Parts: sequence; C-alpha cells; structure tokens
Amino acid sequence: MTSINVLGALPYEEVRGDCQALKMGLTCHNPMTVRCARRIAERVKFRRCFLVPVPSHHGPAVDTLQLAMAVAEELNRHDDGLAFVCDILESDPHPSLCEVKRSGGDPDAVAFKVRLKAMPAARFLRERPHLPVYLVDNVVDTGHTARACLEALPSASGVIAVGDTGVHRDNSQEK
Repeated sequence: MTSINVLGALPYEEVRGDCQALKMGLTCHNPMTVRCARRIAERVKFRRCFLVPVPSHHGPAVDTLQLAMAVAEELNRHDDGLAFVCDILESDPHPSLCEVKRSGGDPDAVAFKVRLKAMPAARFLRERPHLPVYLVDNVVDTGHTARACLEALPSASGVIAVGDTGVHRDNSQEK
C-alpha cells in the first residue's frame, strides 16, 4: 500500500482540540479555521497549488472546504501566492470513520467510494496540471479516507492537514 505524503500537520495530540473544533467551522473566517490555516501556511514550503477539500462522510466537502479556502487565502497573501480551491470530490454517504473508531470498530472495514464530480475542473485536475494538487483534511489518521481520495485523484501530491496521528504509516506497512 502506498504511503501518504502529509504536509503542514502537527502531531494530533498537540492539535486535537483544533481538529475537533474545525468540524464546527461553518465559515473560512471562523477564528479557529483561520488559526489552523495560518499554521499550515507557515509550515508548507509552497505557495502555488490547487487545493482539493476531502469530502465528508455525508458526501460533499463541508468543513474541509472552509479550511481549504482559509489556507488558500493565507497562501495568496504572499507575493508569489497562487492557490486555487477546487471542490471536485464527493463520496458515498457512509458512517463517520472517527465515530466508528471511537466505538471500537475498524475504520478500514467501512466501504465507501470517492469520485470526481462531473465538471471541467475535475477533468483538468485529473491530468497533471502545471501546479501541484493537494488534498485538504483536518486529520490524517488511518489513511483510509486519504487513500480513497488519492485513488480518485491520482494527480494529488499529498494531503495538507491540521493533525496527523501517524497511524496511516503503520497501515501502509502492514498491507
């Protein structure tokens, strides 16, 4: 199984509260969302990219869309900034992997499909565009969601996230 390139993230233990609060960030201007976006923008070495929010367990991207817009704003504040948000992924509705894990279940056993939306931007980003493509998520944990997104959008170079548990590294070695 392929490894996941996680960028901008801090260890989950350090940002657990932020990651949980982001789920309530209904706008990209929410102070928590802005704080997380600034921290990510300071930690990544690039300013020019496409940002693709990871879809929620309901189907569309919700809080990750707000985070992606806030990260793009932060990257674009720089003279060399050129970040675009492209909301092109959707998933089948499925149980929340976080809730499955909390209840003692196996998140990798939850079957769902992530696919590109039928839109020109999705076709464009599926081919390797001139700027790098990054997925945007609040936490990378088991890697189940990230791998489903990377399968749907293989041109993505990695996942920009607020937190990283590191479990996905163990999962990539086991399988």
